Amino acid sequence: MHRQGRPPKRNRFPPDITARIIDVLGEGLLDLANLDCLKALAKCLLVSRTFCHHSRRHLFRSVRLKDSPQKTFFDRVALLREIIAPRSNPHSGIISYIKVFRVDISRQPGPTLYTKKDEGLAIILEAFLLFGSRLEEFNFVGLGVDWHKLGRTVQERLCSIIRTPSLSVIHLAGLDGVPTSILTGITCKKLSLCRLKTDNILHEAASNLEWANIPQLRLEYFNTDNTFPLKYVSSNGPWTDLPNNPTSPFACLKKLALKINSQQHHQESLKVLLGVKSSLQEMEIVLTSNGITAAIDIGQFPRLQKLRLQQQNIDISYIFFPAVIRILNPATPCISLKQLDLRFTSHYSYSPTACTPLHRMTVWPRIDAFLSTPQFPSLNRVRLLLDFGISSGHRRPLASTDLLLNEVPRLRESFPMLSYSDSVEFTVEICGG
Repeated sequence: MHRQGRPPKRNRFPPDITARIIDVLGEGLLDLANLDCLKALAKCLLVSRTFCHHSRRHLFRSVRLKDSPQKTFFDRVALLREIIAPRSNPHSGIISYIKVFRVDISRQPGPTLYTKKDEGLAIILEAFLLFGSRLEEFNFVGLGVDWHKLGRTVQERLCSIIRTPSLSVIHLAGLDGVPTSILTGITCKKLSLCRLKTDNILHEAASNLEWANIPQLRLEYFNTDNTFPLKYVSSNGPWTDLPNNPTSPFACLKKLALKINSQQHHQESLKVLLGVKSSLQEMEIVLTSNGITAAIDIGQFPRLQKLRLQQQNIDISYIFFPAVIRILNPATPCISLKQLDLRFTSHYSYSPTACTPLHRMTVWPRIDAFLSTPQFPSLNRVRLLLDFGISSGHRRPLASTDLLLNEVPRLRESFPMLSYSDSVEFTVEICGG
């Protein structure tokens, strides 16, 4: 008599490998610009038997809360709170799976945000603080949000969230009246501060901390538009902006993103640059005005490998870029630079009948000459991107497309040394509409 045995057990992936694979797939799902990838990955996660049991919760690695003027806002937030951490059994929710939490206020704040009741944003923050969350990234992106109107409960919980030891990334933007002590006690590695208006008042939650017992930040990435005072970018009280200051949070900085809106902001940026000469590997500089004179000598950074320069709000009919020219003409050679991205954006419309043709503008040969000198011996990739409105002066629907196709090869001719170099990969892109 044949005895039927038990069916063989299926091999299972270890949980850490399963989590890693789904994380990689999830990154593709977040890329809204790649629709083909989005559809393919969505089907993959739905039909894959191996990950079917795990994928539902793993897809909640990132949670985004948006403010809304609708009357049902509080009901929907309460429902989200039950999904994250059910009151009957908080640990049965998705709280332990969430790695990224983003608060997005994309409109003028209203009663749904400025409420004194323990609801809305307050109960979501409470869940992350009480039930063993493992947040790695926290984003608060607002639009003129008044810190004082948020109420004491939300203020205290926001400060507690950003001091969570597991956080490695913090992004704060669009807050008015935020206390300069808000960063006291944080331990993140990546910090982004934009569009902030500060209030030099010590927050109560920060006043109870012993600064002497808190180690200073050791940032690896810092993004700023200089609206938050640099001396308060600290986890243990204000620091002195001196070169090679051991109390500086920028001593180990590898990546720096600067948005320079004025000469005053430029001076503030130099304070950061003084302390990162020996460690900086990647830098992004955004210039919002064509009149800014940026005295940044990139030759002083012996480990700098990637540089992105972006000039915004240019008048396309008169391109000169004095700040860009000065940065690309350092006093000392930048021997480590390998990749350079140049991006120019404009709100002005470009018309070939009213403006100087792009390929005839005198600024391009100057840039070509700078980049082809021994100042950049390791340079192997240069990318030029022009992003502006296009007024073709024609009624044909493909006139703009024809213009782009004709301008790209002509513009390359303005960079003779880069275009025909055997050692530098040179690309030109023009986009507009």
